Amino acid sequence: STPQFRETLVEAVRQLVSSMSFERVELEIKGDDYGFVTDIEPDYYTNIDPGDDGETLSFSLTFRGTVAATTEDQLFSLTLNVLGDSTTLLDSYDILVVVPGAAY
Repeated sequence: STPQFRETLVEAVRQLVSSMSFERVELEIKGDDYGFVTDIEPDYYTNIDPGDDGETLSFSLTFRGTVAATTEDQLFSLTLNVLGDSTTLLDSYDILVVVPGAAY
């Protein structure tokens, strides 16, 4: 009955997170060794209660072309982590930055 256990575990975690509140929620970028992301707006949100249904936090990222084009497309993987109070991982997104190849 692994699926039932998984559903029970997911529901327990969902209830735990929904009972928490965070003084600060921010976006952390992992794997950006080339400095593609130059700005995140807003820097963070304050006094967030995940139990509020339908609340969505939006972050805008500004990117800069920091890698020179080669003859081939280049792909760079970044991970965006949404953190509550700098310790609790609330969500994670993987994105690809594509530097298109240039014809010489």
